[in-house]
Amino acid sequence: MSASINFDSIKFLNGAFEFAQKNIVPGGSKNNLKYINEQIDFDNNIADFQKLLLADAQTSGGLLISCPNDRADEFLQVLSWEMNAFKVGHITRKTDKLIKVLN
Repeated sequence: MSASINFDSIKFLNGAFEFAQKNIVPGGSKNNLKYINEQIDFDNNIADFQKLLLADAQTSGGLLISCPNDRADEFLQVLSWEMNAFKVGHITRKTDKLIKVLN
């Protein structure tokens, strides 16, 4: 299986964009991106700083949880009792890349 992620659906901490645009990011984020970059199909209009945001070392690149599409709203509602959760994409048939990032 592969994942299709919509970059615009991802929530970031205030100030994260500004720091990333100035290349003020943890070295671990750069290492994470270098490690996984060949497995990700980024839309052409995803900037390098946006790629680094997705590979954030402080979250090990984030956490992706999936569920059946017809239960997504219910699942998000349950998760919202304890945390912030957002639908950012969907699971697809396996492709040559593990993740496709759309903008």
